[in-house]
Amino acid sequence: MNPSRRPIETFDPLLRDLVGWGLVVRSDSAKPIWRLADAAQRRLNELVLSSAPVDAESVVYFHHRCALCREQKPTRLRQSHYLCESCLARQADIHDDVPAEETSRGSRKYMRLHWSRDKGSIAS
Repeated sequence: MNPSRRPIETFDPLLRDLVGWGLVVRSDSAKPIWRLADAAQRRLNELVLSSAPVDAESVVYFHHRCALCREQKPTRLRQSHYLCESCLARQADIHDDVPAEETSRGSRKYMRLHWSRDKGSIAS
């Protein structure tokens, strides 16, 4: 997933958390810049060197509302939408019922999702 395709505002909760937990520090120069705190930089290096890269779709997010049911509970990022497990399962059921010719953009993994009020779901 390419973060440069998302509006920077998408990351506001993460950025606030970084500041709140003291994981980033601001320089005292004439033009202040932010950088990772030394302890955070060390830990990030350890994590990156010791494991494979993490796919954004495999991460569970706790500070987002589900795009379908609007409940704030653990969600996963799917095609730019945060969805809870029950809504993800419902989406899979809906898309299993859609004939292949109606999913012209390719496999479910790469479908562009959007809100569909008449179906009460995110659809392709």
